[in-house]
Amino acid sequence: MKTDSPLQRLLASVPLFNELTPEELGEFLGLCRQEEVPANYVVIEQGERGRHMFAVMSGKLKVTRKAKDHDPVWMADVKPGDIFGELALVDYGERSASVTTVEPSRLLRFDRMDVIKLQPSLVAKLYRNVGNLMAHRLRATNSVVTVLLAEKQSAEDEKVQETEEGSGLSIPQQRTVIRR
Repeated sequence: MKTDSPLQRLLASVPLFNELTPEELGEFLGLCRQEEVPANYVVIEQGERGRHMFAVMSGKLKVTRKAKDHDPVWMADVKPGDIFGELALVDYGERSASVTTVEPSRLLRFDRMDVIKLQPSLVAKLYRNVGNLMAHRLRATNSVVTVLLAEKQSAEDEKVQETEEGSGLSIPQQRTVIRR
């Protein structure tokens, strides 16, 4: 299969497809389905079982996550060349976030059940790349969580200090142990 198609050039730049030969990329694309979706269409709903992975060919989408009793929180934008829903290739667990189109978009959808139709060497490359992508995203998430926890700890420390200063009490910073 030729690598000159715009679709193959775009997908060749996607980290999930690192080190795939043109033939392997063609084999993978042969199992994908193109979808044209309108703006404000929910492609993935948080909590549903994951079965498909998507690659964005055109358009823009947003990733949101709803915490218990709160409005959805924006997590990321998804643009052409990005993928989402890749955890569906790993397990059949619940979707961790919702993905909604911001504008009309063209997507490639890959069904996890089609993995068995791929050559074993291609499957090994895809899973290695999924692992690398998940590691990258986990590191980024760790950085965000660290900042949030540091800000929370700082706010708690300020509250404790304000309480100590406002009470008129002198609270020792060290504990002295008396032995008998």
